[in-house]
Amino acid sequence: MAAISDVRGDITPDEVTAALHAGLGRRYHVLAAHRIDEPVLDPRPGTPGTIVVATGSDRFFRAQVTISRDSGQTTLHIKPGGLPGVWPGLLRLINRLTVARTVRNVLRGATSLR
Repeated sequence: MAAISDVRGDITPDEVTAALHAGLGRRYHVLAAHRIDEPVLDPRPGTPGTIVVATGSDRFFRAQVTISRDSGQTTLHIKPGGLPGVWPGLLRLINRLTVARTVRNVLRGATSLR
């Protein structure tokens, strides 16, 4: 799981969502307050600090961004999505190399989060 810790301490989920929308474009779906449930294909409602980024049908090619706060420092965790079944590791690897990497690069480059 990749993490970005050089963001402002008071960052909000709306700011992260806006940065993802601006940096990713129309090809990606950004679902605020959603999370990935591995046994379930569709993204599920989550806490305000979780965001699912997906491309295509939102089922296979996706990643989850989780905002965590500890001692005044905010960290953005980026986890690639997977799929239960015969080849879950392969899909998670594909998502790590594509969607999760793209999300990480967008968030690292977003000056609004600094």
